[in-house]
Amino acid sequence: MIAMPSSNSCTVLIPSCDAYLDLWKPFFTLFHQHWPDCPFPVALGANSASWESVQSLLVGTGPSWSDEFARMLVQVNTPYILIMLDDFFLRSTVARAAVIKYLDYLDVTGGHMVRLHPLPGPDFISNKNLDIGPAMPGSAYRVSLQAAIWRLETLKGLVVPGESIWQFEEAASKRSDAIPNGFWATRRSIIPYRHHVIQRGKWFRHEAAFFDRAAIGCNFTKRPIMSRAEMAHWRAEVIWGRLSRVTPPWAKNLWHRLINLIAASRSAKLG
Repeated sequence: MIAMPSSNSCTVLIPSCDAYLDLWKPFFTLFHQHWPDCPFPVALGANSASWESVQSLLVGTGPSWSDEFARMLVQVNTPYILIMLDDFFLRSTVARAAVIKYLDYLDVTGGHMVRLHPLPGPDFISNKNLDIGPAMPGSAYRVSLQAAIWRLETLKGLVVPGESIWQFEEAASKRSDAIPNGFWATRRSIIPYRHHVIQRGKWFRHEAAFFDRAAIGCNFTKRPIMSRAEMAHWRAEVIWGRLSRVTPPWAKNLWHRLINLIAASRSAKLG
């Protein structure tokens, strides 16, 4: 009989930095509002700043994002870890039972990771009752910083020095190909957020408007809000990212020129 993991077997970690301190109040306001019965200890990783409602994992200033992330992970003393990012704000209630169910599944199967927000989702559904399936070797973003429960030692082994958060997702996904099985993803969102609120240090316009109305403590004096031209450029980049895998090189160059022309045109119109 395999013993099921207890609530003390997992830690929720929000790996952040002091530069994102202005997001902590709205993030944790929504976290406690939508997940008041979270059964796990909650830790915030940062450089030197802390937040009163959670445990602080302070790491100083490292040479890269991955160096600081590794310093956070060595301070965690549970076998599993649920990673969440502070610029993904919860939108609705987190079902405690569902999270524990997937933690149990990860433990019983001897798996390494189960992603609880389907970005990306599974390659196919292998368990219809749990609505879950594998993220196979070679899958894009097999390793990502979307909300997921990780076996701590596996995650530690995928982190190497000198990488940005974006480099980590791409390079660690390739490194994970050496582990053929045990990477899972749910088809529906168990940690219910919709969109990140910050892009390249600036608020998305629609997210800023939405959460300003929610009155959860957002401070819009600490960082700018994206212009309409920047929003148009970002949307074009998203579309391009989805198409780039099947687009020939000549079309890629043409698309990049079009993106730049659109951004320049909108900037000129807005003065």
